[in-house]
Amino acid sequence: MVVPRKWRLRTICGVLVLGLFWGLAFVLRWRLVGEVNLGSDAVGPFLAAFSAQIGHLPNPPNPEGGHSLWWVNVPLVHLAASLESLFVLRMAVAALVAPVGALAVWVWLGGAPLRTRWAGMIVGGLLLVADPGLLHTGVMSFTGYGGPEWIALATLGLALAERGKGWGASLAAFALVTASGQHPMAFGAVFGVILMRPWRRWGRRVCVSAVLVGLACAVPRLVHVVRIASCGDGPLACLGGVALGSSEPSGTVWGMVSRALHDRFVVESGSLWIGLLLAGLLCLFPQKKGAGPRCAPALVWAIGVVVGVALVGLSVDSFRSYHLRHAAAPIAVAVAIGVARWWPAAVALAAWALQAALAVPTSGPDPGAVYRTDELARSLDTLADPLWVDGLWYSGPARLEPSAVVLSAVLQGQRPDRFDVGADVQVLLLVNGVMGLEAREGVEPTLHASGEDWQALLFSNMWAASTWVAHGPDPQRSGGAYDWLTALHPLEADLARTDWPSGK
Repeated sequence: MVVPRKWRLRTICGVLVLGLFWGLAFVLRWRLVGEVNLGSDAVGPFLAAFSAQIGHLPNPPNPEGGHSLWWVNVPLVHLAASLESLFVLRMAVAALVAPVGALAVWVWLGGAPLRTRWAGMIVGGLLLVADPGLLHTGVMSFTGYGGPEWIALATLGLALAERGKGWGASLAAFALVTASGQHPMAFGAVFGVILMRPWRRWGRRVCVSAVLVGLACAVPRLVHVVRIASCGDGPLACLGGVALGSSEPSGTVWGMVSRALHDRFVVESGSLWIGLLLAGLLCLFPQKKGAGPRCAPALVWAIGVVVGVALVGLSVDSFRSYHLRHAAAPIAVAVAIGVARWWPAAVALAAWALQAALAVPTSGPDPGAVYRTDELARSLDTLADPLWVDGLWYSGPARLEPSAVVLSAVLQGQRPDRFDVGADVQVLLLVNGVMGLEAREGVEPTLHASGEDWQALLFSNMWAASTWVAHGPDPQRSGGAYDWLTALHPLEADLARTDWPSGK
């Protein structure tokens, strides 16, 4: 079959525009690599992915998460040669939210005039390119991980199903299950699908196939839930302990809802929330004949995701603004479809989106942590094997995390088996918030490296390290070795093995 020249030209232009959206989104995220948070929540999924790469089957790194937290990162860990390159790859994947969302608008507007489809795709893509909330999630990780990108893929699947492609419903089911494994609040997006009542338009066969695909994909997650429920205190108590781990029992429902909506749309988006609201309302206006498909289903999907995420959060007394970032793509798609029929309004909204989004600063808790960690990890190659890397925090923000240092070391090619714990293993203690090196009770460590508000001290064994710590000021917290031990040596990982002996 010969493809008409005009269709080939349109396809090439479409691919170039989608590529431009990805490039812009990636550049905005790439410049934030030095800002990324390296706490255990952020590094855990990558450690689990590395564990899978060396032949182990890891558990979900967060008890409330699913296996998708680690398996989606296996290719990134395989390609990365340092923490810096790992987070560059992660930002490249996160940037896909923009072209996927833009493509969802294009597909959803199938049958509309070409000018309408182009206007909608440009608005949808630009809204997601520089969304400050999504940029912040790329920096902090735990506020959503990859949930927003996977819900964007689900939005594309729903758009395909709306345009008669039944397999799009199955794609949406797969993406939704994956998103809920990334962050439990993403499960609320299922309410958006129910609110759309797709069985009235797609047909029973398409809907049943999608449900079966979703259930099949959810089996590992269900097995994980059963394992959590078998902790020994009764299923409800076990599941409740995990579900309520980040709850805010003192907050009221209205207080949590108003705070989340205000912080997400007014604080994060600036003045843009007014434009989003007005453009979304355009979906309610009657359409002229031949103007394309109704945009009501897209608006219902967006509203359903917001409400569903809120219901999941409120059910566990934990509803924060960053939970609503999972609705970024559904909202952008609905807004783009609503405004696409009036291209001057679409151009104005696109310019407004870029101006408002770029005006909101995005920064991490510890700028430069990635480069500092990579440099220290590189220097560990000069130390003898085996090596126990642990942490100590006295004051101020954490400058070095044991799990991040070890992950950086193994990504740079150091053997995983050189990191271990034991009575006779030399210890590299990452001391945060203490300046000055002194001997305590006859124990004088070797200074391996130091920087602003941190030191890396080398001890002959953990008894010497614990003696030195015990005869100084009490730290705010200590530990961190178990995070990397359970990834590199899961069969030998025991929290008791990482306990410090009494040094007094």
